Amino acid sequence: MHSVCEKLGNAVKTARIEKNLTQQQLAARLSISPHYLMAIENRNQIPSSKVLFRIIRELNISADAIFYPEQGHDCELVNRLHIMLDRFGEQDIEHIIAVLQVLLQAKCAEGGDLQCRLKCPHI
Repeated sequence: MHSVCEKLGNAVKTARIEKNLTQQQLAARLSISPHYLMAIENRNQIPSSKVLFRIIRELNISADAIFYPEQGHDCELVNRLHIMLDRFGEQDIEHIIAVLQVLLQAKCAEGGDLQCRLKCPHI
């Protein structure tokens, strides 16, 4: 459980900083004390389910990145990507997806990587 709590604390802190929020500002939005938020971010405090839900929603943190860290995604990078994508409109995101598909096609083609093709059969 320590790993999940550590990932949560890091994800919350990173997302809060990316959104240019202080601990006091985020705590006010979440209706919790700044001390409680600091404990979640820095001391691996386990938040209540109600607070966890509000944190995930307020900061747009991927629940999968927190609860399934073994999937190999760096929570902080994934969270940063989610935060940045929130700043784009639907048409912009379609363009980003098109660019990513080209990059994945090139990566799969250059290495002839069977694992890549199995993971991304639609590309």
